[in-house]
Amino acid sequence: MKKLINFLKETNKKGFFHVFVANVFFALAAFGSQLFIAKVLTDVELGYIKIFQSYSQILSIVAGFGYSTSVLILSSNPKNDDRKSEILQVAIYAVIPISLIVLLLFNILNKFGVWTNVLKVNELLGSYSFVILFTALSATLTAFIQAARIFKKYSYIVILTKVTSIVLIVVLTYYQGLKGFFNGLCIGLVFSLLVNSIFTKKEFNLKFSLKVVGFVKKAREQLVIGIHGLGANMFNILASNFDIILMGYFLVEDPNLLGQYGFASIFFTGLSIIQSTIVQVATPYFSKYINDNNTIVFLLKKYTKVLFLSSVVLLVSFYLFLPKFINFMYGDKFSVGVSFLILLIGVWFFKVNNSINGAYLLASGLTKYINLINFINAVLTGLSVYFSLKYYDIEIMIFNLMFINFLMLIFTFYIVKNSTKTFYKHK
Repeated sequence: MKKLINFLKETNKKGFFHVFVANVFFALAAFGSQLFIAKVLTDVELGYIKIFQSYSQILSIVAGFGYSTSVLILSSNPKNDDRKSEILQVAIYAVIPISLIVLLLFNILNKFGVWTNVLKVNELLGSYSFVILFTALSATLTAFIQAARIFKKYSYIVILTKVTSIVLIVVLTYYQGLKGFFNGLCIGLVFSLLVNSIFTKKEFNLKFSLKVVGFVKKAREQLVIGIHGLGANMFNILASNFDIILMGYFLVEDPNLLGQYGFASIFFTGLSIIQSTIVQVATPYFSKYINDNNTIVFLLKKYTKVLFLSSVVLLVSFYLFLPKFINFMYGDKFSVGVSFLILLIGVWFFKVNNSINGAYLLASGLTKYINLINFINAVLTGLSVYFSLKYYDIEIMIFNLMFINFLMLIFTFYIVKNSTKTFYKHK
C-alpha cells in the first residue's frame, strides 16, 4: 500500500492527474456533444461522419510523415535541449508541403470515386479534406509539448481548445445539420492550432526564421527517425479503421447499419481516455529513463497495473450501465447499435491493455518491433473484416476483431518481455 501511495504521489508531481482531469473533462464534453449530435442527425448521417473521420485520420498520419514521432523522441532527449527550436521548425517546414501534396493526390483520386462507393461521403471528402493540414501540424506541436513534460500547464490548453471545438460543433450542428458539424470541426481545428502555436512559442521562447541552414539534410535526418513511427502509426490507424472503410463498400445499400455501428463507436471516445492519458505521460518518461534498467522496469510494471485495473472497472461499468443509459436517452432508435457496442467493448479491453507496451517500445527506439506488431495486426484485421463483411455479418466481424486483439496483446507482451532483457544486456 505504501508503495502504491508513493507511486501516486510521484505520478501527481509529474502532472499525470492534471492531464487526466483535462482529458476526463474533454471526454465528458465530447460524449455529451456526440450524444446530442446523435439526436439531431440521422443514423445514416452518423455513418457518413464515421467514414469521413476514418479517412481523415489516415490522411493526417500520412501528411505528418512521421515527423511528430521524431520531434517527440529528439525533444525528449536532454542532449538536444539547445536545439529543440530547430527540431520543431524543421518538422513544421517539412510537414506543410508534404500535407499539401497528400491533399492534392487524395482529391484527384477522390474525383474518380476510389475511396468509397457512398456519393455523399465523396462530396464531404472533397469539401473538407483540407483539415488534414491542420491536424498534421497540431500533432507536431503536441508531440513537442508532450516531450517537455509540462503536463500541468498544458492541461489548461487542452481544456480550452477541446471544449471550444466541441461547443462549435454542437451549436453549428444544431442550426445547420450535417453541414454545421463539418463547419464546426474545421473552425475548431484552426482555433486549436492557433492556440497551440501561441502557447508553444511563448512557453519555450521559440524564434523561428524563414530559412533553416541545411534544411534538407536535417529534414532527412529527422525523417529517418520518424519514418518508422510513420509505418507503425499507419498500420495501427489502418487496423483501427478497416471496419468503417470496408463498410463504406459492403453496406452502401444499407447505410443504416453503418450508422448504427458508428453510434456504438462514439463511446470509444470516453473509453480511450485511460489509454491515451497513460501513454501520453508514459512515453517521454520511458524515453528519459531508458538507460536506467531499474527505473524503466518499475515504470512499465506500474503503468501496466494502473491501466489494467482501470480498464477492468470501466469494462464492468459499461456492460452494466451503458445499454440502460442508451435506451433511456434514445429509446429504440439505436437498439442495433447497442448490440454492436456490447461486443465492441470486449475489443477495446484487449486493445487498451496493449497500449502501454507500444509506448515502451516507441520510447526505447525499438520501432522495428512496433512496425512488425502493427503490420501483423493490420493484415489480420483487414483480412478478417473483409471476409466477415463479404460472407457473414457485422457481429462475426466484431468477434474476429476481439480475438485478433487478444492475440496481439499476448504477442506484444512476449516481445516486450524479451526485448527488455536483450536491450539492457547490451547496455
